[in-house]
Amino acid sequence: MAANEYQGSIAQKYILFVTTLVVTVVPGQNFYAVEIFIDQNDVATNFVSGAQPAVDTVTAITAQNYTSILQGSMLAWVTGFYALNANVVSTIYFATFSDTGYASGSSAADLGSSYVLFNQYGYWKLIYDSTYKQKANVQLAALCVGDPLSQFVYGSSDATSLTGVATELKWFTAASPAPLDIPFIYHWNPNINPALVQLGATLAIANSSGTPVGNKTDFLAITGFSPSGSSVAGIANLNAVQLGFAQGSNICFFTYVGDGTGRVVAEKWVTCISKTLIGATWLVNFIDTVSSTLTTGFLVASPTSGFKNNDTYQGILNILQVELNLFSGMGRLLNVLITAPPFNKLPTASGGVITVPNAWSATYADNVRSTTIYGTLLIQA
Repeated sequence: MAANEYQGSIAQKYILFVTTLVVTVVPGQNFYAVEIFIDQNDVATNFVSGAQPAVDTVTAITAQNYTSILQGSMLAWVTGFYALNANVVSTIYFATFSDTGYASGSSAADLGSSYVLFNQYGYWKLIYDSTYKQKANVQLAALCVGDPLSQFVYGSSDATSLTGVATELKWFTAASPAPLDIPFIYHWNPNINPALVQLGATLAIANSSGTPVGNKTDFLAITGFSPSGSSVAGIANLNAVQLGFAQGSNICFFTYVGDGTGRVVAEKWVTCISKTLIGATWLVNFIDTVSSTLTTGFLVASPTSGFKNNDTYQGILNILQVELNLFSGMGRLLNVLITAPPFNKLPTASGGVITVPNAWSATYADNVRSTTIYGTLLIQA
C-alpha cells in the first residue's frame, strides 16, 4: 500500500468496523431501525453488569436478547416497543455518549461526535439522559434537523401537555427560531415511552420482503395498551378540555378505537410540532437515500456505466422507478409519474450540478388523508 493511501480513501470513509462486529449495510435498512443515545452515567442502572457499553460504542438490541441485556427504565421502554406485536423485526441500537459538556453550560461535544459516528444505524432517534434531559433532547433534535437518515421522536408523561402549558414541548419550540421538526406524543404512564410504543406497533407492519417499509405511522390500532387519559380516574380518553390543548399544540395521544375491542390508536402521530407529515417525509427520505445508494453502485459498475449519455440517464431513472414501484405496489403512493425531461432536454448545469425540478410526483396516502409529493433530481454534471 502506498504511503498515506488509506487516509481519505473509500475504504476509510465507507467501510466501518466496530470492535469485532462487521456491519453489513443494506440500502434503506436503517429506516426501520431505532437508535437510542444514552449517557454513559445512565449505563450502570440500565444495562446488566455483563453488557455495559463504553462511551462511543453501539450495542444492538433485538426482540430475542433485550431482556438479558437491559434493566431499569430502559427495560421498560424497550418492553413497550417489543411487547405489543410479536412480528416486530426492528433492531434497536444504543449509542453511548458522555454528557460532561452540559455541566459547563455548553452542548455535550461527545453527543455531536457520537451522532456523526453512529447516526446511520437507525432512522428513528430518541435519547436517554437522566441528568441533562432537556439539553440532551434539544441537542439531539437539532442534530436530526435536515438529516435524511434521522427523525427525532419524543414521548412524554408530562401532564402539563394537557393543560395548555406543555413544559417539555416548550423545550423544542423555544430551541430555535422555527420549531424543531419532531413528533411529540403523550401518555399518562411515566414508566414507558409512548413514542417507542407507537414505533413498535408501526414497525411491526412488514411488506413481502420482510422489512417494514411504507409504514402507516398513524391511525394504527394497538392491542394491550391504554388511552392517554389520566390513570387517577381510571383509564380513559382525554376529556374535551385536554383534547383541545393537545390538538392545538400538535401533541399526539392515544384514544380508544371505540369498537369494543379495547384497542387504541395514536391520533395525529403523523404530524410533527412544525406540522410536517413524518410518514411522507420518511418515504421521501427512503426513496432518495436508497436510490442514491443504488445509483452510485450503478455508476461504478463498469467502465461505461458512468458516461454522461442517455443510457446512463435512463438507468438512473429506472432505479428511481423501481423504488417508487415498491411503494405504489403497497398502496402507499398513488398516481406515480416520472416527469423528468428527456436527456436532450435537460437544463443547463449550474455550479456543476444539473437540477431537474419535479422529476417525479406522487400522492402519498395513509388511511384518512393524502399528500402530494414532488421529487427533485440532482445530477453532477
